[in-house]
Amino acid sequence: MILNLPFDAVKLGQVAKDFDPTETAFRTITAGVGVGSDWTLRELRHTFVSIMSDNDVPIEKIADLVGHRTTIVTQTVYRHQLRPSSRPAPPR
Repeated sequence: MILNLPFDAVKLGQVAKDFDPTETAFRTITAGVGVGSDWTLRELRHTFVSIMSDNDVPIEKIADLVGHRTTIVTQTVYRHQLRPSSRPAPPR
């Protein structure tokens, strides 16, 4: 389904992000430590999931660390970042 919107939704999303005080503070921090000011919290979260997955952390633990109650959302949102774990999940 294609929506015919009277505005540019991508541009509107960028404007909203530019005025988000949390995103602004995060970009100030990343600029201050020398990694650039164009990083977003979304990228940080996805990078975190990738690093955990690359280091063989079970999906159940990753889901818990990113605040998901089950692995379904984690698997859906981060499916490109996840790799199969060779270790069993720890007991909860």
